[in-house]
Amino acid sequence: MQDSSTNSALFPDANWQVWYQDLFDPDCPRQLEQSGRGLVVGLAALWMHHLREAVLPDGGMGLARFNLWWEAEKRSVTIQSWGAGMMKLRRWVLQPDPVFDPSASGKPNQGLLSRIAQAHCQLIARGEDEARLCQMAARSETLNEFINTLGEI
Repeated sequence: MQDSSTNSALFPDANWQVWYQDLFDPDCPRQLEQSGRGLVVGLAALWMHHLREAVLPDGGMGLARFNLWWEAEKRSVTIQSWGAGMMKLRRWVLQPDPVFDPSASGKPNQGLLSRIAQAHCQLIARGEDEARLCQMAARSETLNEFINTLGEI
């Protein structure tokens, strides 16, 4: 993986919107949750909403769906992976390990979230989706092992 300043430079002017859809109530209209500039920033927002609200603690699918609308590309970015990898990502981002992050106080691990978003951006630039990230998380025994494997992207 390239350094984070290079990753952040990928699509820095990309305007985006994160949209929410209630899967429980089909009559509920989609709602704009967040918008901004810079694809990595947008992907971090998408991942945070997804991990918090769409992924169950066991890695299964909840009753919410989110997508990022990338205006310039007229493209929707979704996260479609579920299972063991998503369960680990949810746990690692939302309940940081105090051994890895001594400042953890129940707050999301923003550093890890940023790394996930940067890796996802690299994958998008190559025409891939997030599936590889989730596979890497599923194969990793620890958070440190997962972080080390991000270098493969």
